[in-house]
Amino acid sequence: MENIPASLRFYVSQIENVQKVRVKLQSLNQTSIGSTGASQLRCALPVSSVLNMHSLAFHTQFNSTSPFPATGAAGIDANAIYALCPRLGAQSCIERVQWTAGGISLDSGSTPYNLIANMKTDICESSNKYMTDTKVLNNAVISPWLTNAEGSGIDDSVRGQRKDLILTNMLGWTAGAPSHRDASLFPEQFIEITAAGAHVLPVQLQGTNPGGFVNLGVGNLSNTAFTGAGCNYTLDNCYFSIETLSIGSGIYDGVTEALLEQRGSLDVPYTTYVAVSAPSSTPGTSVRGAVSTICLNKIYATMLNTATPVSAAGPPAAGTQQTYPYNLQQAPVACPGSTTYAITQVAHARFGSGVGQWQFRCNSSPSPLYMIDGGVETFMMSQAGEDRQYSKNEGGLVGSQEMFEKVCWNASTSYALTNNVRSLDGLNLQSINSQLEFNSTQKPGATAGDSGSRQVYLIAECTSLARVGMSRALAVVK
Repeated sequence: MENIPASLRFYVSQIENVQKVRVKLQSLNQTSIGSTGASQLRCALPVSSVLNMHSLAFHTQFNSTSPFPATGAAGIDANAIYALCPRLGAQSCIERVQWTAGGISLDSGSTPYNLIANMKTDICESSNKYMTDTKVLNNAVISPWLTNAEGSGIDDSVRGQRKDLILTNMLGWTAGAPSHRDASLFPEQFIEITAAGAHVLPVQLQGTNPGGFVNLGVGNLSNTAFTGAGCNYTLDNCYFSIETLSIGSGIYDGVTEALLEQRGSLDVPYTTYVAVSAPSSTPGTSVRGAVSTICLNKIYATMLNTATPVSAAGPPAAGTQQTYPYNLQQAPVACPGSTTYAITQVAHARFGSGVGQWQFRCNSSPSPLYMIDGGVETFMMSQAGEDRQYSKNEGGLVGSQEMFEKVCWNASTSYALTNNVRSLDGLNLQSINSQLEFNSTQKPGATAGDSGSRQVYLIAECTSLARVGMSRALAVVK
């Protein structure tokens, strides 16, 4: 406290009648979105309170349905297809999140939001083996289908699951600094959420465990009506909540007005994401993108499987492709050596098997300065300097090298000196349209299962500035 100016200590001591409450925010258009029907909802934030943006939460009830009952008389074949709730719940069901204020776009609404958010979550949580609020609030563990009598809370006839979900710790505008912002200084703020396609749903075959293989090969699945599509989900009863602060005395307003008069504007730095993707027939690939930003913090690369396993009865043999393309509904990824425990949905299983070495380039400048090994060295690089400081979530996903390479592989390099969004200590690329590039090689001797086709994503994490002035004037510096 002795380092704080005496004048500021005086003003702080005069602030009184501070109240904090959590308020419910209804959407402006509809309360249900999903893989069919309405896919977008829009919500406005309060305009006259101090908001704790880190506390913003999206509440919803997940409901999945499957139109594939068991075949045969009275379902005697026992081959129904059940639609499960994906790991990380609502986060996995969101394709795009975009923020606007007074008609000004605060970000580009990076797509796919669910892939980026799940990747960031896995990196942040992989060093801790204990689940906390992600397990309770947002379905951090895929659970098997249960009959209504066993507590699923949904009619057995729809062969789905019902989960009450709460999504916190959103990426982008809400994760900026400071966390508490006076909404009266900004134009009215809006959030728009777009639901992801039905391919994010994992499925379970009747009589099998969640991690059991569902063979979609022609003639191999007795329930021939199911070919990797047809199950759907809705996010019902959607609303938001946020903590608001009210300050009774006029000291806070006076300090804010004095700062605006002195500086002319107040800055809010926050993270944004730019993603590009390209198909590749092998792990050895090259993907390019362009970005212009005041601060480039990190670059990520990851891959989703697009190869098809050998169409044979039963699970694929060892050394062959173990899952179908990521855009098909299929069984969750099983824990290596087990079919009783499912790790995540294939739609977000980041498949890096077969990658020998990789390297990024920014305007032809390599980073790192040498080619990185695609295995454990990549894991070390992805953990270095990664931390969502405001997150209280903990949990573990990576339990082995095989799990990392086949489920949550990503390459990354950092240009920022710290993780503090206020620092703006990454690369300043504002004056030029910079070229980003990811290059990888195929591992020598890679098996057929490790060298198949994939969709490769190149993701740039940047910092933007929202500059607010008098009379709710707003400018965005990207």
